[in-house]
Amino acid sequence: MTLYHGSTIDIAKVDLDLSKPNKDFGRAFYLSDDHRTEPHGRTLHDNDIVYGPIVNDRVGAQIARYKQGYITFDEFLRRIQYIKGITFQYAFCTQRAIDKLEKIK
Repeated sequence: MTLYHGSTIDIAKVDLDLSKPNKDFGRAFYLSDDHRTEPHGRTLHDNDIVYGPIVNDRVGAQIARYKQGYITFDEFLRRIQYIKGITFQYAFCTQRAIDKLEKIK
């Protein structure tokens, strides 16, 4: 599988301490299978890798509705599956996961 990072610079070594803590899945190295996106990304779990949608305003609004208790989780999933233009991302959240990545040119 080929994944892309939305950086404009070469990343020689991934350092999770430099990642922002308040993004989609917390501190992580975000990659996508779509080379046109800029993955970004708060650690709310103990997973090595998380896969999910890149949060934009439309997805963010549905997340807010779910967190505030206005919709159920099933309703949240139903609503986001019909939002057009959603790109999914992979968040590599631990050094163990990052060590499995292989950089290609």
